[in-house]
Amino acid sequence: MTLKFGLVIYSFLIVSLLLSSKVLGNCDYFNFGDLQNFAENAKLSAQLVQFKKNPKDFCDQQMAIRYLRAPATNGEKKPSREQVDSALSANKIQDLTRKTYLENNILTQKYDNWNRTLIPIEDSRTDITKEISFNDPDNKDQETMDLDRALQLLSKRESCMEVYHADCYRNYEKKNPPFKTTKVQKGYACYEILGALKFFSCDKDLDTVSRIATPVSNVTGRDILMQVMEDARYNEGIRLAALKIASHTKRKVESDLNLFDDLKKSFIEAGASENDSEEMTWNTLAILSASGANLWQRFISVPYSYDQGQKRLSFYVIAASLPILDHKTSGSGHIYSFPKEISGSCNTGKSYHFWYTAFLARQATLENGNPETAMVSAFQSQKFYQINRGKIGNGNINNSINSDSMSPTSYVTRIDLAYSGAGALYGAQKATTQVPTKQNTDQVVEALIQSSGKGIPSVLVDLGAPMMDKPFSDYPSWFRKFNPNRALNKNSNFSGRVKKEYLEFKKTPNKVRCEKNQSYDC
Repeated sequence: MTLKFGLVIYSFLIVSLLLSSKVLGNCDYFNFGDLQNFAENAKLSAQLVQFKKNPKDFCDQQMAIRYLRAPATNGEKKPSREQVDSALSANKIQDLTRKTYLENNILTQKYDNWNRTLIPIEDSRTDITKEISFNDPDNKDQETMDLDRALQLLSKRESCMEVYHADCYRNYEKKNPPFKTTKVQKGYACYEILGALKFFSCDKDLDTVSRIATPVSNVTGRDILMQVMEDARYNEGIRLAALKIASHTKRKVESDLNLFDDLKKSFIEAGASENDSEEMTWNTLAILSASGANLWQRFISVPYSYDQGQKRLSFYVIAASLPILDHKTSGSGHIYSFPKEISGSCNTGKSYHFWYTAFLARQATLENGNPETAMVSAFQSQKFYQINRGKIGNGNINNSINSDSMSPTSYVTRIDLAYSGAGALYGAQKATTQVPTKQNTDQVVEALIQSSGKGIPSVLVDLGAPMMDKPFSDYPSWFRKFNPNRALNKNSNFSGRVKKEYLEFKKTPNKVRCEKNQSYDC
């Protein structure tokens, strides 16, 4: 009895010593930080195993938890955290997601089509095709229509289609101030990925990216949107593309189908040349990727013309069809929205992270002639977006700076970064004669999960960040958490020259191009 009592007292003294700050501060044998790191690493390893087992299910699960745990808005009713955890333990998170969505979707104003895109169930993504925001010419009181009615209106070419929407008559010309960066800040962006010898190599590309990505009248890429809407050569090709893409929603989608090829084939069928159809496809993708399923909101700022009615509807149909097509194909290893060179099964409903980055990288390459610095500049713009997105929309679910490293928000950020990195490389390569590299985004997401908490920001960035305003002063800690540059294929070999025919086309005086019907600016 005395021996047992002595052991208890001895154990108590040891624990007391360990808990004292003095001992903990100097003890080489025990550290609560190490214990915490061990627990986090164990959790990370378990989630990595889960991801490797089934990337699609893992990504769907993160999107579902993100939706369920987001604060309720517009009168929503959300399950408690305990209910979410219970469903997660019972492997019934998708059932709870569907139940929550259907109960809340009784009143449709609770979800717009963009938010429906982010809910990883077939019901929400199918519902997008039931509420296309376009006033029926035969019933002006009907502000939305379903896909079947839209296809009926697109079934034959109309030179004039009356569209009524009060907002269409607004002619916004509000200029958003361009994001200003100093030469040193641009140097940081280039140096961080390409090294000190290329400190000032990205200046022109970053200027190109900033010019395109800076919103005008709160619309990103508004100049491209205006250009496409005013060019009648797009009319028939975009109509054919809408019919083609929407038809896929009615049947099983073949694995070799993809958005880029469907768009380009449609422009060729409408009479465009190979080169023109390529350019028209990229401009169309720029418009689609600037908004997603809520594309109609971008068109509010564009002056209305009756001969654009069918073209507008065609864009809306394509934007509404993509979420359900991506949902249907995510289990195949190739998601419809992505080109054939990009494989993967993580479907966040946000293919615009790939396509807008790709567009920026391609355009910067064509304008400035350096695919490597163009790729880096486009990718850095997406990192800028990610650390700033806590100010956009629902900051509680978008704020990757304050999110736990293993929260759904952080995992979705990694997926977005993976697609942005793939897009940056793809776009830069498509501006050259080089065949695009085949990329598997699931492998990139896996690499980002493995490197969680292991990012090492460059010394200059670490020193310079505290002098910047938030959220950019938090960049070093954000970098350590996500190690984002793992998403970029920095070993890419840009052996192909920038497309000669495009550069010659751009150098041709506008008057000559107009005479040859080769200009978008006549």
